[in-house]
Amino acid sequence: STTLSGLAQGIRYYIWVATNLSNGQGPYSLRVSQTAFKAGDASVPTNVTASPLSVQAGIRVSWTAPTLAKGLTDTGYAIQYKIQDNPDHAYMNVTVGAGTTQRDITGLKSGTEYRIRVATITELGTG
Repeated sequence: STTLSGLAQGIRYYIWVATNLSNGQGPYSLRVSQTAFKAGDASVPTNVTASPLSVQAGIRVSWTAPTLAKGLTDTGYAIQYKIQDNPDHAYMNVTVGAGTTQRDITGLKSGTEYRIRVATITELGTG
């Protein structure tokens, strides 16, 4: 991996990657894009909790909305969850709209531990 620095804040950048081989350059990867922003622009939700739902195999994820940097507004939240300590299990993604501070996630395996994370989405991207 590498870190790109010196990028202008708020600009969407498109990135392709190619391998340098002994016999020349390999093919380019698929294009990915990301909007550049300073660390801390999209603040982290706090007090993230997960409570079991009584009637379904699921949990209620709750959080406290962060204080955002001046001029930013939240457009929603990204919630990711996966089975705890299972490297073969990818994160599942759920998004909710602005002003929402909880989400029920159902269809989980009863008695299984999950890793959960919540991020703020702003006009600059997901923090």
